[in-house]
Amino acid sequence: MAGTNDFLILANSVWAEKVSSKRIPAIYRVSKEKKVTFSTNPRPHRGLKLDQYFWSTSPLRRYVDLENQKQIIKT
Repeated sequence: MAGTNDFLILANSVWAEKVSSKRIPAIYRVSKEKKVTFSTNPRPHRGLKLDQYFWSTSPLRRYVDLENQKQIIKT
């Protein structure tokens, strides 16, 4: 059975894919060789084994989430 974190990761991945497919700017989390950084270009998050990923599910805790939610609304 999937936990809450699994659903949040899925939501962030699905929205990142939708936003990137429409070429709307966003702030993505990317990882390579155990180093996690931010990028305005969708790139893989190797740690999560995802093609693209961003934070968008917690606008009360992180400003990045709020900005990415604004981009989701544009889709």
